[in-house]
Amino acid sequence: MTKRNVPQGFISRREEFGLTPEQVAEAIGVSPRTVRYWETGERIPNLSPRQTKLLFRLLKITATKFAAYFEPDSLAA
Repeated sequence: MTKRNVPQGFISRREEFGLTPEQVAEAIGVSPRTVRYWETGERIPNLSPRQTKLLFRLLKITATKFAAYFEPDSLAA
């Protein structure tokens, strides 16, 4: 398994709203372990359209911003 960059922007955004990984997980219907995997760079989000919509609303982000959180540094602009 290839480890990706830690998505610091995602973590910062979550913290900005005072949310724990567990709260994000509960709000969108995934396990807390799944959110921790995203935040350590072990996995990238693989969400249903409904979960994606919930997450975007929860963190008040756009698809473009969300994608940027998980892009390799060489692709992020």
